Amino acid sequence: MAKKYNRLESDEPVNFDWKDSHMFMACCDCGLVHKIKVEVDGNNVTLMFNREDRRTGQIRRHRKIRIVEESK
Repeated sequence: MAKKYNRLESDEPVNFDWKDSHMFMACCDCGLVHKIKVEVDGNNVTLMFNREDRRTGQIRRHRKIRIVEESK
């Protein structure tokens, strides 16, 4: 079974508990998945994004998304 990701509409805010160590976001068009880590230090919020190649491949296979590079 494929992992389920929350679907968001354009300009829809994302709410989550910043105390969680991380969350995953998947693009609805291309299936690219990022792990987003949040660190809060006083008034500073740091977001770190890492591409998740394995999860991206899984979601693209499940959704039958094929990425083709255009020739120049």
